[in-house]
Amino acid sequence: MIFEGLNSLRRNAIMTSIVLLAFGIVLLMLPELYLQPLIEGMGAVMIIISLNMIFDYLGSRKSLINFILLTAALVLGIAGIAVLIFQDNVIFVLGALFGVILILSGFHGVFHAWVYSRRSRRQGWWMLIPLYILLIVSGFIILFNPWWDEPGAFKQAIGITIVISSIVSALRLIWVWPISND
Repeated sequence: MIFEGLNSLRRNAIMTSIVLLAFGIVLLMLPELYLQPLIEGMGAVMIIISLNMIFDYLGSRKSLINFILLTAALVLGIAGIAVLIFQDNVIFVLGALFGVILILSGFHGVFHAWVYSRRSRRQGWWMLIPLYILLIVSGFIILFNPWWDEPGAFKQAIGITIVISSIVSALRLIWVWPISND
């Protein structure tokens, strides 16, 4: 039972890394001309997901988790509407938010690597610490970057950081995974 849950978690982590890698590559290859339609599409997707979550709430039992999901759906819907209304500033706000998330994720990753990867006793576990420090530095660069006036260069920086983040996530999965297939 627990191993089925771990295998499911591993598959989800692998798929998340693949999706992040693909998204980062798309951001790197996407011309600046298509940046505005991408932002509009993102706002529309956020509203559609929000509406779907609200309809799920209407047909569900009214338990605490459903109220929490309804609140998340309303916040997501408001964010989607804000993305559609304030399209010019969205890339910079999302960039700042992304930088903060990278910094927090990097600090969490350093702690996680030190505590759990070291316990796995796999060779090279210490490589995760410099990789997570690289994510922290990338987060600070995106947060306090010199590209605020150029959305294209800013998009490239976010794309590179997403690719690095997905690679670090995949490597963490390798070094932390507790089950040996020997």
